[in-house]
Amino acid sequence: MEPAPRQTIAVQLRTLAVAAVGGLAFALVGVPGGYLSGAILACAVAALAGLDARISQPMRNVALLMLGVVVGSTVTAETLEALPRWPLSLLALAVAMAALVMVVPRYLSRMHGLDTPTARLCAIPGAVSLVLALADELNVDERRVAVLQSLRLAILMMAVPLVVSLGVDLGDGGQAVEPLLSTPQLVALLGMAVAGFLIARCFGVPAPALTGAMLISGALFASGTVGGRLPEPLVAAAFIVLGASVGARFAGIDRAYLAGCLGMSAGGITLAVIITALIAWPAAAYLDLPFMQMWLAMAPGGFDTMVALALALGVDPAFVAGHQLIRLLGLFLIVPFLFRGARRAP
Repeated sequence: MEPAPRQTIAVQLRTLAVAAVGGLAFALVGVPGGYLSGAILACAVAALAGLDARISQPMRNVALLMLGVVVGSTVTAETLEALPRWPLSLLALAVAMAALVMVVPRYLSRMHGLDTPTARLCAIPGAVSLVLALADELNVDERRVAVLQSLRLAILMMAVPLVVSLGVDLGDGGQAVEPLLSTPQLVALLGMAVAGFLIARCFGVPAPALTGAMLISGALFASGTVGGRLPEPLVAAAFIVLGASVGARFAGIDRAYLAGCLGMSAGGITLAVIITALIAWPAAAYLDLPFMQMWLAMAPGGFDTMVALALALGVDPAFVAGHQLIRLLGLFLIVPFLFRGARRAP
């Protein structure tokens, strides 16, 4: 039975409260991207401890829309001038994705005994909605796929900020602080972002709340129609909601089962990070880009979460968003053909 509306609202408010405590705690101690990674960790721990943690899709869409607006606001003349260099970085991205799709499934099959279709789905670097939809149709271990994909996102989004907080120099993409947007500009910008979301959803664009808002915001900022930055509390709230939605995925998972999945996920992620780093490092050096910017552009995470992480860590989120969106579209086109012979018998 579906929970009553009041009960659902109470569950979500409790989830957000837990996420806010974790996000604020990480931010106060100076962890880069603390609102995001702290919210994920707090909600994941609470969910594994038995808390009924949930975030509705409409609430997640609001957070993604806000992030899309912020990402679009970073589009500058320098961003547009860098577009001619994108073909080379996209080539590096294609090489990285091909290597991940070939190498990581073999590791999961040989080292952890997963059957080939399940290992392939667990190793797909992103496109979680597509992966879970395919898992429902294929002769695979659906639960294993869902847990490993959730672990991949959570581990990446918590580990990367912690590595940066240790003082590792992975590139500086910070920008000068601009004045706040005026209230009329902010209201108009958010209204246009909502329109962009609705249009993107009508056309079936991946992650329409983030993508539609990002495109509208980017066009307005690049043209000089609006200028300034969004209030920090709104951005922090968006990070906390997104972190809560990732952490809440661990609700109801058996701890012993999770422990077994954690070993598989850690090995697969380590291998994926090494592969993408080995490709991102020379590509970033050749293109004169920060390593972290290039790595996040091809990182094996979800589109929305990697863009949020880029924004939180201060690298160019427009560059990361563009590459991640192209990577996601490529996966949507290619992945279904990888499983033509693995359909579940009726």
